[in-house]
Amino acid sequence: MFVNRSLFTREFAQCRRVIYLDHSVDYQIFATAGCDQEISAEIVSIPRLIAALFGRIDGHTSDIGLRGEVVRMFP
Repeated sequence: MFVNRSLFTREFAQCRRVIYLDHSVDYQIFATAGCDQEISAEIVSIPRLIAALFGRIDGHTSDIGLRGEVVRMFP
């Protein structure tokens, strides 16, 4: 499975069974995420950094060790 169109196009002929699966997001939600200046009281009251991830975490597509190290650096 490929999620990058140019890589799929380049590698397609070398694969026996392959599909292209394009990413999709609601662009308007992500494009306007930083525009909302009102922050909820629940978030403002948290006295520490918050790390968030949108997507999937697995050993094949993510550097899980790096994520763990970042968490240790910012407890």
